[in-house]
Amino acid sequence: MSSDSLPIPDDLVQPVPISSTTFFLTAALIWSTLFYTKNPLQYYLKYVTYALIVIVVATFTIFLCLLRPCDARNVAVVAKVLSFFFQIFQIDIQLENSKYFQSKEPFILVCNHQSSLDFLTMMKVWPGGNCTPLAKKELFYSGPFGLAIWLCGITFIDRLNPQKARGTIDKLAKKINDENLRVWIYPEGTRSPSTNLLPFKKGAFHLAIQAQIPIICVVTSSYSNFYHKREKKFDFGGKVKVRVLPPFNTTGMTLDSVAQLTKHLQDLMQREFDLLNKEIGLDQKYYIKAKSNEETNEKTHDVTRTFVQDLDYTQISDVTQMNSLISQTDLTSQLQNDSNNNSVTEDDTGKKVN
Repeated sequence: MSSDSLPIPDDLVQPVPISSTTFFLTAALIWSTLFYTKNPLQYYLKYVTYALIVIVVATFTIFLCLLRPCDARNVAVVAKVLSFFFQIFQIDIQLENSKYFQSKEPFILVCNHQSSLDFLTMMKVWPGGNCTPLAKKELFYSGPFGLAIWLCGITFIDRLNPQKARGTIDKLAKKINDENLRVWIYPEGTRSPSTNLLPFKKGAFHLAIQAQIPIICVVTSSYSNFYHKREKKFDFGGKVKVRVLPPFNTTGMTLDSVAQLTKHLQDLMQREFDLLNKEIGLDQKYYIKAKSNEETNEKTHDVTRTFVQDLDYTQISDVTQMNSLISQTDLTSQLQNDSNNNSVTEDDTGKKVN
């Protein structure tokens, strides 16, 4: 019999089984390579990873919050967990003036809204305490995430029904003082990746005046240098500057001043946004200026604060002194004041930033 006709043992033709450990190690290696190296799939992989982290943490949050359902303090715990996992994106978030969150009184926090990555900066900046974001009602129906944020005590608002929205604001105004609540609001109402803030909706400012509590503006620099949805860019080494502005006290103001206050604080945040983008070296190709605002931008490009600078907050060491000084100031006349001063803030190390 020739060697060609010899039978092949069965154990030689069977496929070699791959252990689950080998499979997961291989998958992890491929994921890590695509995640951390520049390639066409990096944007999608990083964004999917970001979404999966949020969904997984939200699922565990549901069970955690059953011990303390619908309590706004739950968010502080979730913020710490998410901030830990978000470190894999290697985004350097620099927070300035966090001392303004140390107030024991309730306040409204307003922040510019750029993209879904705002959740990343929100969790890093989270002011702590009894704080709740104001979110659109549609988020409640977003699966585990919607259920989790409801259990975290998030306040939902129906943007499509003005009457219900006003009712929500009225109830929240009473709840703020009764429960010493802080409320985080994105006054633009929708995401804007450009360097022009969208027109602010008045709800946040109406709420602050109705509750007679301060407004704290938080301005986040553009993400465009490392993240851009249209360009499918999600790079490493991103840098974000977040600047907390001194509280603006609304004590004594009436609802007649809502429009004026809204415009003033939007101008204030736009100027700080422009400054922050300069400081991080934002690529000029991302600067988008609306024609209707060109003249205003030319006049205010190098102007930083009006109301807050007149009070010289750099000499104030704590929030109590700050509120005392604000209460002695004529708010209406300060709103109309357009004096030109250079912005001076402090980072969390106490170092002055010009």
